[in-house]
Amino acid sequence: MLCWKTGPCSTRHKRSRSKCSASRRPLACSKRYVSATFPSLLGRGILASWEPNQTEVLQATHDLGLDLQVIFNKGAVMVLPSGINKASGLKAALDELSLSFHNVVGIGDAENDHAFLAVCECGVAVANALPALKDRADIVTAGDHGAGVIEIANQLLDDDLARYDQRLSRHSVSLGKRADKSAEEVRISPSRNSILVAGPSASGKSTAVSGIVEQLAKQGYQFCLIDPEGDYEGFARALSFGTAKEKPDLKAIC
Repeated sequence: MLCWKTGPCSTRHKRSRSKCSASRRPLACSKRYVSATFPSLLGRGILASWEPNQTEVLQATHDLGLDLQVIFNKGAVMVLPSGINKASGLKAALDELSLSFHNVVGIGDAENDHAFLAVCECGVAVANALPALKDRADIVTAGDHGAGVIEIANQLLDDDLARYDQRLSRHSVSLGKRADKSAEEVRISPSRNSILVAGPSASGKSTAVSGIVEQLAKQGYQFCLIDPEGDYEGFARALSFGTAKEKPDLKAIC
């Protein structure tokens, strides 16, 4: 459910000659005006029309003085509150489920899927998707429409999409560059790899681990760092419990 507040709208609309009640939502406020201007369907959080009505949609938004955005979906023209899209809807659902964007494989085919696929750990475009979406997707399926969805679902069950690990580098962590002539960057997937950082005292182990943990935090991954010596007490992106001299409060942790 999408909810928002709006102030009074006392503007007299040129075409509809009707006034908006302060108690109405922005989209509902424009219902009579819109229905007289272009064909549309009005829902609780969206107003939908079709091409080639986009000019009228933009003009209506301007005439009504509303803070709304116009999004396209393969011939559909949709009006939504500013900041509301599939990515924000996914975030609300994940917050409710206590899950992360890193747990998501998103599948799309149209203009309104760009923001959605961008936040997912793995963004998939089906074969019939728009070329611009295919260019930004991590994976493009061989099948179109529902067949593409089935294709990805089967691959998830088969190997958890491990076959695409080389492509899924948007959220990977950099360990540095190789010491050989290639100077190739070494990256790992946080969901697949394990790392052992070893070396003598004062060799830079804490610095190396700090670099890895900072990247994990920046990417939005969760981590648990057990720090007996207090090397990471000042880490800005983590909650710290206890110190090198005092044990953590178990009640605070739980």
